[in-house]
Amino acid sequence: MLTQRIPAAWIRGVLPLMLFLLLALFLNMAGRNLAAAEIDPEEDDYPPGLLGTYQSENTQIQRIDPDIAFNWGKQAPLPQIPAGPFSADWTSLILVRQPGDYQISAYLEGELTVEIDGKTVLKGKRETPGWIVGEKYKQNFGEFELKVTYKKISSEARVQLFWSSNLFGLEPIQANILYREEGNPEVAQIWRGRTHFDAHRCNRCHQRADQLTSPAAPDLTHVTTALNPAWLVRKIKNDDSVSAHAKMPFFGFNDQQAEAIAAYLFANAKSASLSKIPAAPKDKKTKKAPTHDEEQRAGEILMRSVGCLACHTIDGKGNQQPFSGGDLSSIGDKRETQWFYTWLSDPAKLNKAHRMPVIKLSTTERRQLAYALSELKQAKLPQGKKPQSDKTLIASGKKLITQARCAACHTIPGIETPAQQIVDLSKSTEDWKNSCLAETTDLEKGRPAYRTIDREAVIAYLKSSTGAPSPENEFDRGRYVLEQRNCIYCHERDKHEGITQIAGQMAKFDPALAGQSEG
Repeated sequence: MLTQRIPAAWIRGVLPLMLFLLLALFLNMAGRNLAAAEIDPEEDDYPPGLLGTYQSENTQIQRIDPDIAFNWGKQAPLPQIPAGPFSADWTSLILVRQPGDYQISAYLEGELTVEIDGKTVLKGKRETPGWIVGEKYKQNFGEFELKVTYKKISSEARVQLFWSSNLFGLEPIQANILYREEGNPEVAQIWRGRTHFDAHRCNRCHQRADQLTSPAAPDLTHVTTALNPAWLVRKIKNDDSVSAHAKMPFFGFNDQQAEAIAAYLFANAKSASLSKIPAAPKDKKTKKAPTHDEEQRAGEILMRSVGCLACHTIDGKGNQQPFSGGDLSSIGDKRETQWFYTWLSDPAKLNKAHRMPVIKLSTTERRQLAYALSELKQAKLPQGKKPQSDKTLIASGKKLITQARCAACHTIPGIETPAQQIVDLSKSTEDWKNSCLAETTDLEKGRPAYRTIDREAVIAYLKSSTGAPSPENEFDRGRYVLEQRNCIYCHERDKHEGITQIAGQMAKFDPALAGQSEG
């Protein structure tokens, strides 16, 4: 018999919500940093998703899945699971908002059992892709235990869960009604470690067969075009005020070494042609063109409204995630206005390895954004002098770049991708103090340190991933692309809310945007 009760998710949603809103208002008035930082939902009550347990003959691994919608084909469900036979179990709570006559269906290749509140509501198997449909049953409103068991029984594997009722037609069982009573921090830590491992590009040096390689770091072929030399030296040194959000490894370069590397880059980088910024047209009524300050202010509003803060942060506001595009608070210390204008229209012209989306902007909007970006000078760096064309200094810079394996991540004129492979991390170790996860660097060994990485999470991931990995299945590859490209921080998908929260914050922060967001 199905159990009826008022969902705890509803109970906690009234008074706590009111308290949260009051607290948010207080913190906002106190000048709270509005950046959306990486938060572990497993530490909260009723975290989203299902606990998935994947198992082969000799291997078991768990993961938090947002929903049950997989098309693995002939590939393994996870890199830690060998290709071939496997099974998977998922457990969670499912929220039913209205009572009615319900029916569970699945598009399936394999064997499947679905239980809700201890009652089997769907059971069947298919050796070829197709539908199975359960009997209709009476369902009360409330939250109920959901248990799903799957087994691969043919050459390919696929399972996608759907439901329907007298209240709505056939639709996927969506992520926003699936959650757990308690979090699983240890499981989430493993997969957060995988994200940090990828975001910090660890596998561009520590390469393993059949493992996806992280996207390249910026192409440095045109790096010195409209670049402040003082910014470059400071970046190479990895100064905290510049690189708090950066993923670049820290080598502990001193002033002399940083200047040598900068000298090599200025001597070998190629100049890129920049687009000319057209003058602002005159207003038809007033016959006057907008002032620079007016254009800058219009660009500031655009930065807060066209989606820039889904990937970037500015003065503590915006989105700070492992694959974020970085902090722009001091970007005006780095580049000239004309460079920004060109970048907004054709980023590949300046960096072939870019991840920047080409947003549909008018000429006026690009000009306004370029003016606004060029005024973001939080670091207040002076305009440095171009490094001397000293052959000894340039040669020293090249040696340092090679020693630090910079070309494993960057395309650098005159520097080959490192041919020598280093340990592939397929074997577990306890000597993390002599690894890249150590607190200190060892330049002689080419070993950096990472200041923003979640060390414990990366270690947990590596311990879970010993041996030869299975190739990443195409289905999960697609999900990772959405994450790496930051698509999910603009667009709602699975358990991600998209840009809604930031849009709401900006509507409250900037009077010009008041009333333009439902966030």
